[in-house]
Amino acid sequence: MNFLNNYRIRATLRSLADWRPPAACLGCGAACRDGLCIGCLDDLPALPCPCCAICAMPVPAGSVCGHCLAAPPAFATTHARFAYAGWLAQAIQAAKFGGRWHAFALLGRHLARALPAPCVDWVIPVPLAAPRLRERGFNQAQELAAALARAWRLPLRHDALLRLRDGAHQARSSRAARARNVRGAFAAPRPLDGTVLLVDDVMTSGASLHACARALREAGARRVECCVLARTL
Repeated sequence: MNFLNNYRIRATLRSLADWRPPAACLGCGAACRDGLCIGCLDDLPALPCPCCAICAMPVPAGSVCGHCLAAPPAFATTHARFAYAGWLAQAIQAAKFGGRWHAFALLGRHLARALPAPCVDWVIPVPLAAPRLRERGFNQAQELAAALARAWRLPLRHDALLRLRDGAHQARSSRAARARNVRGAFAAPRPLDGTVLLVDDVMTSGASLHACARALREAGARRVECCVLARTL
């Protein structure tokens, strides 16, 4: 727990610091001043429209997808603009497992520019379990959430959710296995009210976001909305 508290303090100080983007483009490595060159900005993979109003999965009718109709998740809607594809998918993987937290701060700022500011009371990142956080050195959802909260001038709650246990990497699991893997894995230790924006880097089946949203609603949140950097297709 001391490790988690120390990490939260460091992450908060980072979000308040006068951060400067790297001199090389995150997408192609070319020299640039803003961390992303004009070419890679233009090549950010956009989500196809229309999308499910709840989980942002592209659907022909543009209303609600079959999965959300059959088993409505605990969250109400998902704010997403980019697809998990192309150079963005490669950059997310390289940054997540290469200790490059600054990539998520940079991408979070661009996501904030691409989306309208939501009407929410709190911004809350999906937490990592302590062993995974210690291994990785940072929580990519925390870095994204801090960038979004700062850009939209919304309060950030980094202590509103806990991950009680870790599990297998979700990327290697089926939809059913993902749901089993995160069932009961999250808890909200304090009462919470208002509308919450739950932030994560990539949304695939939505199982982790659903489990987090359920914990937040059990703690008193009236409504939970999700925001993700990238959505798988």
